[in-house]
Amino acid sequence: MNGKSKDLLEQATARILAEQENIETVKVEDELEKETSAKQKPKLKSLEELMANKISLNILESQIKDLILIVFTEFALFVKKLFKQWQVKKMRIQKIIYLIEEKFEESLIQQKTIEERDDEIKTKDEIILQREQTLTNLQEEITEKTNRIAQLDKLFKGTAKIFSKQHNFVDHLKEKLKKEQTEKGISEEKSKHLQADIEQLDQQKQK
Repeated sequence: MNGKSKDLLEQATARILAEQENIETVKVEDELEKETSAKQKPKLKSLEELMANKISLNILESQIKDLILIVFTEFALFVKKLFKQWQVKKMRIQKIIYLIEEKFEESLIQQKTIEERDDEIKTKDEIILQREQTLTNLQEEITEKTNRIAQLDKLFKGTAKIFSKQHNFVDHLKEKLKKEQTEKGISEEKSKHLQADIEQLDQQKQK
């Protein structure tokens, strides 16, 4: 409520009090008049006094109506101001809620992107593990084949050594046969048996 309304309210209150005092004064005067003029004829109030009182009451009523109108107007303006402030706060709150929802959606998208990247990394890790396992299997297979080759090479060297011994033995028999044929005159039948043994050893050597 502003200063003007307050002044009007004070003025109206003062007038109401003054009118009440005036009415009390009139009542007292009437009582005195009744007491002093008990033997006299009662005097009627003049028409001018009644009209003056009526005019005063009309003015007071008009001022009270104006004051009520001012009070209601001020109250309506106050309510309107509160409503506007509430609308502004509501818009701010809605804007804040919108920003929060937007940030929340962005965080969800970022979380989804992170999860997709994690899945992609896991997939790559699985591929790398599969490749490492494949390489390990290949290395084991190569090691196994290398060991097999080493075993075959060892076996081949052992066989070659045996064949070399057999070859030397055959050569020794040939030399021995020639020596016996020339020096001791070995019989023809024994010579054939030795020759057959030599041929058989030669065949085994060729195999």
